[in-house]
Formats: sequence, structure tokens, C-alpha cells
Amino acid sequence: MPAPLTLATRQPSPCGVETAAGHFWLAPDFGALPDAARRDTTARVALCERLDAAPRKAEAAAAEALRPVAGRVLSARTILNLWRGKWVATGRDWRSLIDRARWPDAERRRHDPAFVAHWHQLCWRFKGERRHRRAYRELERQWRAGEAMPGLADFAPGGRPGPLPEGCSYATLMRPPCRPTRLADRVANVGLKAAAPLLPGVLSTRAGLPF
Repeated sequence: MPAPLTLATRQPSPCGVETAAGHFWLAPDFGALPDAARRDTTARVALCERLDAAPRKAEAAAAEALRPVAGRVLSARTILNLWRGKWVATGRDWRSLIDRARWPDAERRRHDPAFVAHWHQLCWRFKGERRHRRAYRELERQWRAGEAMPGLADFAPGGRPGPLPEGCSYATLMRPPCRPTRLADRVANVGLKAAAPLLPGVLSTRAGLPF
């Protein structure tokens, strides 16, 4: 089996690390980024890959702090936080390294309809006022356990480290178009009869109709 390629250089990875995104420079969402964002993200990916290969992370981060990253100098602490808190925590997903402070409107994860449907099913599985919170805890459990998650991730026998990918926070999933509609939520929680006030009315007279 050939050695995995590093994302930034397209060369065999010195530490043999597989990434979540593969050849990210071919991804449509990478191509949609502004030129400066692509250069910055590529530099950050290369930085994190060098830390992957380094046996002593703190020393490597201190050395990296002496060289600019896409024209900017980062502290050793910032570099370690970037590597551990974003790169490693998301399973080495290059999207986590986009500088959202500089490019807040950069392309974000678009939710697959299959994943949205899966999330809705979880929401409807639970009852009560905190059903959405319970559904989200179940989503987190499935992620850590490595279960197959439609539209998001294939089965991972060894489980998955770190939190859910970017774009899958509770706050994001509770906003349209990810949040279940009020009607569907009510029907699933208390039944069709109790949700009747949310249903459209049935005309019982022709008064006011044009024909």
C-alpha cells in the first residue's frame, strides 16, 4: 500500500498520517476560498504535518515560531493549540485550519441531506423539553463510538478522537435548515392531535374566494 501523501506538498507523509480530507487542493470548497485564504490554509496544513512528524511537539512548535506562516509569525503556544485543538481534534480535517477571524464568510461545511435526516430522526426519538440536547448527546456518542453516520462519516472500528466536525455544533444544528420544523417536532413529541393548532386550516366556506 503506498504511503499517504501530505496535503500541502503532495509528497509521501514522513509520519504516515492519513488525513480526513485527502487531496484537499482538489476539493471544490477549497477552490471556492479566496486566494489569500488558500495560501494561509495550505501553510497551516504544512505546519501541522511537520508537527505530526516531530517526535517532540513542544520543541518543534518553538522552532516553528521562528519562521512565518503565510507571512505571519505565530507563537509556540498558538501553534500547539492549532495542531492539537483543531488539526488533531477534527481527525486532521483541513477545513478546521481556515482562519475564520480573517475569512468569516469562507465556505463552511454543507450538510448532506442524509445527515440532516439522521439528525432529525435522533431529535424525534426523544421526548420532553430537553429532547434536542439528548439527541445531540446521542450524536456525540455515535461519533466517538465510530458508528456509521449517514451523510457524515463511514464506520470507524477504532472510534473517532476529538469532537464532531466543524459545522456540527449544537448551536448550528438547532438553526435552519438543520433544525426540525416546528410542526414535525411537535407531532413527534406530543402527537398529531396535539399539534393540530400548527396545521393549516380547512376552508368551510366560499366566502371571500374569487370564484
